[in-house]
Amino acid sequence: MFDKSIFLILAMLGITNTIYGLASPFLPTLLNEAGIEETWTGLIFSMYAVASITTSLFVGKLINRIGHRIMITAGATLMAFSIIGFGAVYHVTDKLMIVLLFNLLRIAQGTASGMINTSAYAYASVAYPDDVEKIISLFEGVTGLGNVSGPIIGSLIYKALGF
Repeated sequence: MFDKSIFLILAMLGITNTIYGLASPFLPTLLNEAGIEETWTGLIFSMYAVASITTSLFVGKLINRIGHRIMITAGATLMAFSIIGFGAVYHVTDKLMIVLLFNLLRIAQGTASGMINTSAYAYASVAYPDDVEKIISLFEGVTGLGNVSGPIIGSLIYKALGF
């Protein structure tokens, strides 16, 4: 019924939405231990959503020029690099630099998410105009599953391996 691109997009949506919540169980504690105020923690977490919303507005205009596949690939690449960078911040000791880097990396993650999610939904409406409702419901289900599993997986990884 659906081609392999839908399954790849579903996997991508699941992974990126899991990444959204991976740090939520332990990052506030780590930031607190580093002496960083809770206000900054809230800002760091909100940067993902701010960047995702902002990016979605631009992606909608750019997607016809560069294509769904390139936009999703660019988003996935940006997400991968931001995850690697997130882990590297653990070795930084300067409070201001920690806050700055985490904010920039959450902006990168939100930007990547906006690129991936907007492109995925746009692709569904173009590639499957007769089944768009089915595709969107699958996308939403996988997105929700990713959002639920992110904090659970994050806490299990943190418990087993640390930051």
